[in-house]
This record gives sequence, C-alpha cells and structure tokens, in this order.
Amino acid sequence: MNSRSFTLSADKRLNIIKLQIGVAETLSSGEMPKKEDVKVFWAVWDSGATKSCISQVVVDTLGLEPVNRVNVHTGAGIEQKDEFIVDMFLPNNIRFTPIRATQINANTHIGFDCVIGMDIISQGDMSLSNVEGKTLFSFRVPSIGGVDFVKEHNKNLQNKKKPQKVKVVTANRNKMCHCGSGKKFKNCCAT
Repeated sequence: MNSRSFTLSADKRLNIIKLQIGVAETLSSGEMPKKEDVKVFWAVWDSGATKSCISQVVVDTLGLEPVNRVNVHTGAGIEQKDEFIVDMFLPNNIRFTPIRATQINANTHIGFDCVIGMDIISQGDMSLSNVEGKTLFSFRVPSIGGVDFVKEHNKNLQNKKKPQKVKVVTANRNKMCHCGSGKKFKNCCAT
C-alpha cells in the first residue's frame, strides 16, 4: 500500500497542532462523498483523546443524526454523549472512514470544531519537532516505520566515541628495540 502524508511547519513553536480538515457524513454505500458534501472545519490533534470528536457546529452543518449514546471520560468526569459516523479528510485528501466521532461540549473548545484522536493517529506515523524554535509536524499513513530517539542517541554516542586502533607491538628480546634507541629490546624497554 502506498503511503500518504502531509507536513505542517511554523516559524515559531506551536503549543497546539491545529489545521483544517474536511468532514462529511459517511455514506452507507461506503463510496466517496461528493465534493460539495465535504465541509471544512478547524481541527486539533489530541493524543490524549481515544476517539475523534466533532462539535455541534459540525453536526448542524452536516445535518447529522446520532447513531449511539456513549460514555465519555473527561477531566470533569463521565458524561453521556452522542456519537456520529463521519468521514474525515486530512490534508492531501487522506480519508478515514468510517469514524465514530463523539460530540464535544460547546463550551469546552475555542477555535476548533473537531478533535483528531488516537483512533486516527494510531493508524499512522507522527513526528513533532521544534528545532530552533520552529515547529515541524508530519503525519503519514499507513504506519511504515518508527522513530526511536534513544536508539538514535546511543548510535550517535557510539560514533563519537569510537575506540582508536592501538598498534600492538610484539618484541623479540634479542631484536632491536622499537623505541629507536639502537639498543636491543632486552637492554632497553624490556627492563
């Protein structure tokens, strides 16, 4: 399977990964929704969310009907929330379907209407770096390789501390000493 990916970069350190995604009602046929049925919303990435979420704005815009009520565990406790089935389109038209998205409380989010949770994140590889105070975030699906910073660190340490080759000198006691004194080894460095 070919991988698909996207990258988000910023000239400053970002405390929130926020980007625009497309959301559409999942068709029962499993077919791709029509372009005009895919609406654009702001979404944040949240590795602490087990499932992706949508706001009432998304529900109303798409005319979604709940398919289930589920218990949602939040910092405020356990709440019953509506669940909806949607398609989510990440940048570069990376489609996830069907996604069972839980509704977000209207007063708990500011500036976004969707949460990308671990139900999507865990299907790919994600990287976040902040070199020189500039954020670089990248995501690809499917997962095709891992990043292990400890392994990389240890490899770099090994490369920096390569043992130097030591020339082993074996000397015959009756031959000239290797130090260059002109004496026999037994009368020079061997003593």
